[in-house]
Amino acid sequence: MKTRKTTTFVLAVSAVLVWGIIAVRMIRWIRIGNDEVQTVCTVKPHDGDPVPEPPAMEYQDPFLKEIRWKSPVPETERQGQDTGAPEETPPPHIVFKGLIKCSGIPVAIVMDSDCSVMLRHGDIFAGFSVTGFSYDELVLERNGRTYRLQIE
Repeated sequence: MKTRKTTTFVLAVSAVLVWGIIAVRMIRWIRIGNDEVQTVCTVKPHDGDPVPEPPAMEYQDPFLKEIRWKSPVPETERQGQDTGAPEETPPPHIVFKGLIKCSGIPVAIVMDSDCSVMLRHGDIFAGFSVTGFSYDELVLERNGRTYRLQIE
């Protein structure tokens, strides 16, 4: 019987202490005026500036041979371009596989026999100078002659 009384007394004193601490903290918080809670950031009204649209992620997969992509240059503009040199068919060992962008710079993927090479505008590859490319065409120049490779 004595142990029950002791246990009840200890539990009652503990409960009074815990609730007393909680009550003291709440009273202090109310008296201070809620200054402990501070705002982290302020909300500003929107200026009305248009949100920039994300860049178009319509990159061509150079490993898909079956899919043909439309050129970003319309055919009417392409016909108006004149290279000034006669065009011939390029050597059969060079194959244009596609176009990708590396750090925002367009790079053409070219296969030569069994290895692939990434070329930028102005690079020289197998004696050919890269003079331009689009999504479906690579323009090479050698000895004053212009060669156009279509994507394969």
